[in-house]
Amino acid sequence: MVASGGGQGRLIGRAAEVAAVRELVAPGRVVTLTGAGGAGKTRIARRVIAEGSSGRWSSAWVVELADATEQDMVGELVAGALDLQVPSGAWDGSVLADFFADRPGLLVLDNCEHRAAGVAGLVSDLLAACPGLSILATSRLPLGVTRETVYQVPPLPAPEPGVVVDLESAAGYDSIALYVSRAAEAMATFRLTAENVVSVGALVARLEGLPLAIELAAARVRFLSPDALLNRIDDHLALLETELRDVPSRQRSLAASVGWSHELCSPAERELWARLSVFTGGFELEAAELICAGDGIAPGEVLVLLSALVDMSVVGRVGETGSRFRMLETIRQFGAERLAASGAAAHWRDRHLEWYAALVARLEQEWVGPDQLAWMDWLRIEHPNLRAALEHAVGSPTSAAVALRMCRDLEPLWICGGHLGEARRWIERAIAGTDGAHQDKVAALRLCAWFAALQLDLGYARTRVEDAAGLLDASDHRSRGDYLFAAGVVATWEQDFEEGVARLVESARAYADAGHGPGVLEAQLNRAIAHVFAGDYESAGAVCRACLEVTDPLGETYIGAYARWALGLAALMSGDVAEAAELEQDGLARSSSLGDQLAMALQLEVLAWLAAIQFDFDRAVPLLGGAELFWRMMSMPVALTPGVSDFRSLGEAQVRSQTGDAFFDEAFARGLAMAPHDVVTMGLSSHPTSVDEVARGQRTGPLSRRETEVAALIAEGLTNRDIAERLFLSERTVQGHVQSILRKLDFRSRSRVAVWFVGESGA
Repeated sequence: MVASGGGQGRLIGRAAEVAAVRELVAPGRVVTLTGAGGAGKTRIARRVIAEGSSGRWSSAWVVELADATEQDMVGELVAGALDLQVPSGAWDGSVLADFFADRPGLLVLDNCEHRAAGVAGLVSDLLAACPGLSILATSRLPLGVTRETVYQVPPLPAPEPGVVVDLESAAGYDSIALYVSRAAEAMATFRLTAENVVSVGALVARLEGLPLAIELAAARVRFLSPDALLNRIDDHLALLETELRDVPSRQRSLAASVGWSHELCSPAERELWARLSVFTGGFELEAAELICAGDGIAPGEVLVLLSALVDMSVVGRVGETGSRFRMLETIRQFGAERLAASGAAAHWRDRHLEWYAALVARLEQEWVGPDQLAWMDWLRIEHPNLRAALEHAVGSPTSAAVALRMCRDLEPLWICGGHLGEARRWIERAIAGTDGAHQDKVAALRLCAWFAALQLDLGYARTRVEDAAGLLDASDHRSRGDYLFAAGVVATWEQDFEEGVARLVESARAYADAGHGPGVLEAQLNRAIAHVFAGDYESAGAVCRACLEVTDPLGETYIGAYARWALGLAALMSGDVAEAAELEQDGLARSSSLGDQLAMALQLEVLAWLAAIQFDFDRAVPLLGGAELFWRMMSMPVALTPGVSDFRSLGEAQVRSQTGDAFFDEAFARGLAMAPHDVVTMGLSSHPTSVDEVARGQRTGPLSRRETEVAALIAEGLTNRDIAERLFLSERTVQGHVQSILRKLDFRSRSRVAVWFVGESGA
């Protein structure tokens, strides 16, 4: 997840701080990096990870918490960053405790201060349950938990006020080095000279060595020389300090790091800064132009003003291509405070909600088609903004109905992204605040019942089906289809397969009467799943072939993945092993591109069995362990999953009888310990590949294995499109990996990534 705070370029200095923090990090403890906004806490945490990746800890995870909209979302955000699903509508910390119990490593929680209570509770629970886990947090204040070590991040070394520096003495100050580095990035011709060194020294001294403030100052170098900027900063900081004497020191620090830059902006630039704070997690140019224009800012002015804010480092562009932007969290919060003070926050949040609600409504119309991967990439990138929009919507009776429709239309995000528990909570909140809107409520209850059934929360699921029945209008075919769908999937997961099939057949007819094509396909697909769970593979295959006749010509992915799983099983049962393997691998490639964990788990189960019947146990057993990994990530015990538990038990018994318990248990454990994408790689390989071969796959520095793969292909000269085709990913997903690589390595170009990779790998 994207981290913020302390600027966007490479780390200057801080070797002593990084070394000190690395020594403090220990299993069973939390180290909290505290300091003013913009002190560089995030950069130090990232460097600690990078320098410890060679063996200090086996795994490291970074979770950005600035996007948390409420205290009880902290745990869910951490789980989501790890691709773990919450097993019920209410947060249950056992999900994370189970995940970390057997995974000693370092968890970094970034930007904790605005949700400190939730973070403190989560950290306490994790440390108590997972003695091998180390936690590194960044916050403006300590978390206040036991087993916490607080490390105050100091400012960069800077000259004392009144000390005159020259070129020789300037070399001893990291604050001056930071200014020079960032100024040279803003204006290539900038150099530290005998003429400007005194002003630069006085400038960084006046800014007290605070990295963010120095970077904001350096970004102005194209417009104001160091001496001219020094005079203006002196005036504005004196004003700010006078105004803020009666507020806590940490708030004065935040204002001092950002406020002077705000004062140097034009009124229109300040206004756009405030309006842009409604975005959480970044924004596209088009969204900024349409949401933030009006009331004194013409649509055509937004780009000009945004460009000025980028030039001043108030806003940063995300990646080398595209038009996505993001504010550092410190800067965004400053803008949000100004927006709230203006009394106009509700108006601009309404505009933000209107924009995202309209896009989500388009999603429902366009989902079944060739753009599913692009939509899923968009949904994942915009998830923080969607949460912010929903939070605003459920807060008012007048907009709760909008939240209800958004929850309904966001079905692809909830189901493919694995956010079933989150969806249920939003829906419950939206229903509680909505009068009338029976059709939307039935559609939302359909999701609640379906998702609860998938999470094996069957009592809740049955209750929601009954609630939907009470809202039905006999003349409303769409609502009748929704109710019957919910009744059918719940019956299926209750293992009443005959009832499940019957209800889903009726649902498909009702959706057809309503002219709702996507509903027909969804009902048919779940009917096929019910047939599979009942062991009727022939009927399942017939239904799936009918679905594919509709979806394949459209370039659809989601339904196609599940249909190929069912068809692969049918082929396996008929004895056509080659056809089964081809179908399952095709389906796995599709489901993995969407990130659909349930589909991947189902496909890996079949691929493991296919390997076993070919006596390839070195592949079969780790694949079975990998499938178990996905079941655990979903908090779905395979022993309770209809149609899968018997298949798994039979297969495991047969393999154990041929390999012995010792071999099976060891190979299964290795598969269970693999990274999810490594499991998928093994499943997709066209030749027998052992888990050891995957584990030996090259991993370089701070990059994940997938990022290392992308870096290797960059070094080969491949474009994002070429990489996407090679790795079975969407082009937008590849772009996200490239941006992450550039951020982790502090590079600004693909060419530097290529040179670095060749040097690291010895290629």
